Amino acid sequence: MVILNAVLHPRLRRFNIKKRQQVSKQKLVVLRLDRDDYAISIQQVIRVLPTLDIHGTFNDGHGLIQYQGKTISVLDLGVLLFHKKPDLKPNYLLICQTHGGEEVAIPTDRLPKVLDVAEEQFAEVPASYRQGSLGFVLEKLVNLPEEQVLLYLNLDQLLAQAVTPSDSDSEEADAGQE
Repeated sequence: MVILNAVLHPRLRRFNIKKRQQVSKQKLVVLRLDRDDYAISIQQVIRVLPTLDIHGTFNDGHGLIQYQGKTISVLDLGVLLFHKKPDLKPNYLLICQTHGGEEVAIPTDRLPKVLDVAEEQFAEVPASYRQGSLGFVLEKLVNLPEEQVLLYLNLDQLLAQAVTPSDSDSEEADAGQE
């Protein structure tokens, strides 16, 4: 009877300890732009605010806000990535910090959501996609259930692209020098 109890009762068995594998997860802040969802590591997000007054010429996707005594660049993803007309009255600003330490604000119409994502759901961006207009600002892809994909942004690359003159600006400057 003792042997039977040892088999049936897990506490009595010596080698019944099953270690639960810890799944490493990362928290992502997700914002929607058109039909796609973009993700930023929650470690880079400082705060989500209701919209403040945006100053400067916001027509090219750049603007400025004053927040807690600091002047912060506003980068409109729709304008910078897709050359859309800027939304001059977004509902929220996502205040983020790049790995280089600079703070930037990203306007959005909807309140961003937070997701816990397992490390195994992260995937590399295909080289052929990196050559496209959006590939340069993507760090990774995140594969979610039901064939949904999150585009994980690299804020440092986004900021670098935002401050680099576009090809049309370069052509205009070259034409002016001739």
